[in-house]
Amino acid sequence: MEKLTKEQIQDIDGFLKRHHVKFIDVRLELIDHLASEYETGNYTIKLHAFLMSKRYFIKDFMAKRQKSIHWSYQKKLWKQIAMFFYMPKYLILTLIIGFGLYVVKAFQNEIFILWSYIITTILPLGILLYKQFRSSKFKNLQSFQPMVALTALPSLFLYSFPQVKIYMPITGYGFYAYWFLALLFGVSAVLVFNRLVIKIEDDYTKLIAS
Repeated sequence: MEKLTKEQIQDIDGFLKRHHVKFIDVRLELIDHLASEYETGNYTIKLHAFLMSKRYFIKDFMAKRQKSIHWSYQKKLWKQIAMFFYMPKYLILTLIIGFGLYVVKAFQNEIFILWSYIITTILPLGILLYKQFRSSKFKNLQSFQPMVALTALPSLFLYSFPQVKIYMPITGYGFYAYWFLALLFGVSAVLVFNRLVIKIEDDYTKLIAS
């Protein structure tokens, strides 16, 4: 088995760009797959001919990836949420969030509580959207879309608030339990996504950069 050179890896990346694979994370996965298959398949044809024969595979991969990454990020998100209950560095933040909600509840002011809920649950989503607006690198990640969708879930509670309020009054502990989980959910989404971006950029630089 002969390993591909750095120039050949760059040729694969260029081929994918020319065939409209615009997302860096998708290209990274495809480069890894195509390079491994070419190296282990003992192909007698040139690399470009091999890539041309894989055009339908590339299109099919792009079509199916959106669904697969949605479930993989859900798994990572729940794993990160679990860390807030057993890892020391996250336990501190868990205690801070819990104490903060206890203080808010003590005010017994529904307007103040509601606005506090709106601001704190939408803030993680706002952070991700701000990062996308400020940096083009986030626009080149297909991973950004499902992560934003997951981060937005707690804020959906606001749309049904009049109905939910009947069963989960602001003064009750059920509301604060939901709020607590919503905050962990949002913070976890930001942490998972930032970790993902760092890894993708690092892997892509190592694989492609001269």
